[in-house]
Amino acid sequence: MKIVQWILTVIALLFSLLTLFAAFQGTVFSLIFALLALVIIAPPLYPQINKRLPFLRFSFLKIFLCVLLWFVALGFIGGNTFSFANAAVCASPGSETCGKSEIAFLETTSSLTVSADLTDPGDAGELKEVGITMDYWAQPDQESEVYSETFEVPQDKQQMLFTLEELDLQPGSYRVNITPVLKTDKTALTKEVQFAVWSSTEDVEKRNSGELENAGLFHNSISEVNICEHSGQRGTFCQQDMPEISSGAAALGFTAEIPNLRIRRASVRGDSQITFVLRILSVPGEELTEPEEMFRETQELEGDVGTYTLINTPPEGGLPQGLFELVTFLEAKDSLPIRKVFTIK
Repeated sequence: MKIVQWILTVIALLFSLLTLFAAFQGTVFSLIFALLALVIIAPPLYPQINKRLPFLRFSFLKIFLCVLLWFVALGFIGGNTFSFANAAVCASPGSETCGKSEIAFLETTSSLTVSADLTDPGDAGELKEVGITMDYWAQPDQESEVYSETFEVPQDKQQMLFTLEELDLQPGSYRVNITPVLKTDKTALTKEVQFAVWSSTEDVEKRNSGELENAGLFHNSISEVNICEHSGQRGTFCQQDMPEISSGAAALGFTAEIPNLRIRRASVRGDSQITFVLRILSVPGEELTEPEEMFRETQELEGDVGTYTLINTPPEGGLPQGLFELVTFLEAKDSLPIRKVFTIK
């Protein structure tokens, strides 16, 4: 019982910090009830609680009252917030809503539709506008905002559709942020929807159809990719990333880091795969209307892997000069592509 009480104490402390933020937004009562729950459940305060409130000397009563106070605090938070429900992103809605959110789109997609419902239909009159932004990650540590627009909303309408136009999408992962702009002093909560953009129709269809499963990892995406001039010797990997490669290099090396929170080497299923797609974006003295795929290679990942290196031997005459793009990903449902751009000179 004592262990349970200490666990609830930690939870109560975290919950109090959460309600502290709500207090800054004007919901003071939620903080008061959360702190009361913390005082009642904290074991070091039991002697004082038992002395002043004898009816709470039984532990199960303390636990019951603590949980009850949490629900009361949540009620005050929820009553002073405004949020959307059923947020989704799709290429083209079937009716007045996207329905199921799509998780994959082709890079040539120039417009997307965002749909969202009011959590409480009675709040329709409080909504003034809706702000939508979109963030992009070519790599996990490179975030940039690529879209921002404020939309007017029809009055007294529960379901809403917004069209994001003139998009210039690149392979990688994206997040759409939907934020209500209110006429009242309620706290506006942002709703987030994530998806990925791919260079191949096949990759999009496999993910939206649910054909792929996950790779058995805690995290089903690659964390980092290094590109380097490689010796061509098996068993060696790229220790650092090289944004510029010599056209006279013996080989190209692509090393992907496959993360795991617990151990250095991540255990994957026997049928797990990794894919590398190399494309030319531009060539000196020649105009390309669209990226040209040089190769697409999928390799099996067997057993425990921490890194995987693909070695690409150049054709006779050396590597072609130009601007290149490498997109790397696991053949897994939740995998997000990593896009690296480099130059061969």
